[in-house]
Amino acid sequence: MSEKLQWLRLEPLDSCFFKGSEPMVAGENHTARSVFPPMPSTLLGALRTAVLLQRGLDPFTYAKEEKAGRDIAGRYPLLGTPERPGFKVVGPIFEATVPGGAVVRFLPAPAHWMASKQSLKKAEAMHHRAFDACEDSAESDKSTQPQRRIGIAPADLPSEFIRAVGLKGSIPEPLWALNPQAADLAPLLDHWISVEALEEVHQGRNELSCFSDLSSYTGGPALLPLKAFYTYEERVGIALEDWRQTAKSGYLYAASHIRLKKGVAMLVGFDAELVPSHLDAEGLLTLGGEQRLVSYALVPGRMPLPPKRGPWAVALSHFPWEELRANNWQNLPRISRAPVRMAGWDMKKAFHKPVTAYLPPGTSIRTAGAEELPVGFYNG
Repeated sequence: MSEKLQWLRLEPLDSCFFKGSEPMVAGENHTARSVFPPMPSTLLGALRTAVLLQRGLDPFTYAKEEKAGRDIAGRYPLLGTPERPGFKVVGPIFEATVPGGAVVRFLPAPAHWMASKQSLKKAEAMHHRAFDACEDSAESDKSTQPQRRIGIAPADLPSEFIRAVGLKGSIPEPLWALNPQAADLAPLLDHWISVEALEEVHQGRNELSCFSDLSSYTGGPALLPLKAFYTYEERVGIALEDWRQTAKSGYLYAASHIRLKKGVAMLVGFDAELVPSHLDAEGLLTLGGEQRLVSYALVPGRMPLPPKRGPWAVALSHFPWEELRANNWQNLPRISRAPVRMAGWDMKKAFHKPVTAYLPPGTSIRTAGAEELPVGFYNG
């Protein structure tokens, strides 16, 4: 799958705002929260807008005028129509330059990997204490950095004995933590792993170093929480009049923005040769609810992801519930957090889009194991 993708490296020049589906109505909401990582549809819209602007095309004409839109799509087929894009976006995943200069890529941790909740909390607390004590020391190195080993318990189908008990769930065969080493196991939701960590667990070495922050990580198999890659920034802004775009009297809004930590970039893949026929190899694009500037560049060559070696399909990014049906996966064993429900505004129809349920990054689906994974999934 990965050999089919082109990848872009995105580096925001400022904070970004990725609004969810909650309304921003005066008197009802005090703060709008960002959805992070951003939805593929957000990234898709930013890329299509960048293609239009770089090729001297008017986005309004493309979206609103049906004949002109078809002509544009005919000249640039990967743009597709406003309703149906001609390419698919994958990600983002993270790339970080860590202390020592190594560049490491991180994938969402498979949700069928389980760990002790108490051990994860202790690991984060230990990192914060140790790093606070030595962050100003010029002598700190890899040997003095705090590390805590976390046991990983991959879930799988239950044994014949468990099946005989009559275990049931929302799908025919619920997954089961085999040989648990702790009583408080929980899926590794909202955690990310270095690519080397996959090989560790595939080889049966079910312990990983857990880091709460990139500043204490220098490479190798590791597990990090999502919050290791970014910080929140609270911003306050005005409301605008619909047509005049002037400040609306008496309206202030607060929003939680996302700022990537130093040395962190987002990598976004797409399943078609968008560069150079449609999009320049490097440049600027606008991203998110406030159209923040982002610098992008094509990642040279292809970026290999783990080879197919087992039955698990793990989502690299949010994907719509309907994709389960499209792949005939709706009744297969899976682990995920609750779906994220998103809507939006259809500029062409001047009407809201239907609400769509998305499963989050890291969602694990136990497939038959023989078929090639579709774009947007890796083997975990």
